Amino acid sequence: MTAKKDNQGKIIPAPKHKRGAHEKYPDGDERTKLLNDVSLMSARGATKENISAYIGINKTTFYEWCRKHPELSNAYEEGREKGILAIKGLIYEEAIGVQLRHPKTGQLLHYMNGEPMRDTPSQRMQLYYLSHFAPDMQSSKSALELAQARQIELQNELIKSQAELAKAKADLAKMEVENAKKQSENQDQQINIVDRWADED
Repeated sequence: MTAKKDNQGKIIPAPKHKRGAHEKYPDGDERTKLLNDVSLMSARGATKENISAYIGINKTTFYEWCRKHPELSNAYEEGREKGILAIKGLIYEEAIGVQLRHPKTGQLLHYMNGEPMRDTPSQRMQLYYLSHFAPDMQSSKSALELAQARQIELQNELIKSQAELAKAKADLAKMEVENAKKQSENQDQQINIVDRWADED
């Protein structure tokens, strides 16, 4: 391609294209990957500017794609909603007490009645959750009273569960003693039978 020159013979530089201006909206598998990436990044808190930089296009192009292609805009919004729900769920878990896991197996623990066994609830998270997601709770005092009542309820459940566990351990120990006693009696009976046979011989 011949370079253009001005009247003085100097080369006129070619006009610069804006980054992303030549980008074409992908199709097929590339489009599927783009939608998945956008949804995942949006769920993790990435902005449209972050996403456009990651996929290597101008942010203006990304905004234009979102405007022209509803599936891309939906992927961004749905990912954002998933991220918010995930964070909301974590806040709720801390507010009511994170469910405990077995230290070795990692399995979730439950009380005898099937209720999940939880750590001590966080009053700070309870107040935060209620103030942001329960607008009908007008005062922090009401929220705190509710949180304290729930904490007392959980503590009572824990005490009850501990009592049931202690009773179960006591019953198990009693059964082990009875089994050991029966085994000893059986052994004594076997010895007596052998002694009797020896006397008969």
